[in-house]
Amino acid sequence: MGQAKGRVERTNGILQNRLIKEMRLNNISSIKEGNIFIKEYLQKHNKKFQKEPLYSEDAHRPLNEDLDGIFAKKNKRKLSKDLTFQYNGILYQIDPQIASFGMKHSSVTVIDNQGNIEISYKGQKLRYKKYAEIEYQATVVNKKSIDAWINKKPKKINKNHPWR
Repeated sequence: MGQAKGRVERTNGILQNRLIKEMRLNNISSIKEGNIFIKEYLQKHNKKFQKEPLYSEDAHRPLNEDLDGIFAKKNKRKLSKDLTFQYNGILYQIDPQIASFGMKHSSVTVIDNQGNIEISYKGQKLRYKKYAEIEYQATVVNKKSIDAWINKKPKKINKNHPWR
């Protein structure tokens, strides 16, 4: 793997060094001219520096992983006695027909894949429903509390404190 990265970096270094000089020698001064020139230049460059690999077979391993599962956010939640839990302001309930008595107060894993929610218990996917969306209301503060907070005197700072 290190050799391949070195080849790429070496090629980029060559192009950064030689390509600019070649463009100056050919009086290239616009993007349009540069785009036309680079196609011809890369063909010549590749013909000159191209090297066949020692082994021609593809050495990449096939991807047998579930990328959605790997990159999903996973969070633990504790079930209540009625098999509900809260996640992102929504109350979910596990299907009571498939849940056993032993699941009460146990932990489940919430798998959040860009908003697609799955619930897992000991590796098994569970059926669920959105029970309720929880709306949070801001606390109403009266004028007297606001004035007291604004007029609060700052604490005196001990100038002799060693961290001061």
